[in-house]
Amino acid sequence: MNLMIKNLPIMLFIFACSFSSCSKEDTIEIPFAEYSLFETGCMWTNVDPNKVVIINNNNELEKHIICTYSTYSDVDFSEHTLLLVRGPLSVHVFSAENVTFLKKASQRYTIKIKSSRITTTGKSSARFFAILVPKLSNKATIKLDIQFL
Repeated sequence: MNLMIKNLPIMLFIFACSFSSCSKEDTIEIPFAEYSLFETGCMWTNVDPNKVVIINNNNELEKHIICTYSTYSDVDFSEHTLLLVRGPLSVHVFSAENVTFLKKASQRYTIKIKSSRITTTGKSSARFFAILVPKLSNKATIKLDIQFL
């Protein structure tokens, strides 16, 4: 009887998990803000296609921006990480129409972008897309999922 009472919390946990999602990973949607170089005289550079670059300081940011006649907005890297995405080479321009940033597990994330293949106007029309998210580790793994409509 004492053995059963000692194991009661474990048995209750196993019982509860059989009716819930204890073994499944919970996905959390993380809020973000778009970071745009639109009308700045700057452009993104040095990003491989279909990749996400994690930028956590100004030195890293300067490796990915070229400015001709002005500068870009400051980023508070003490609280934010900038995630820079480049679309596939086969698409000259893509429009990020629906973007979600999801936390899948500790240090595992997914950026989902639903996009039109080619657009000619609009602020979000570019081969690159950047978002500011709460501070992440440089060791975070970020999967890119671009779906073309």
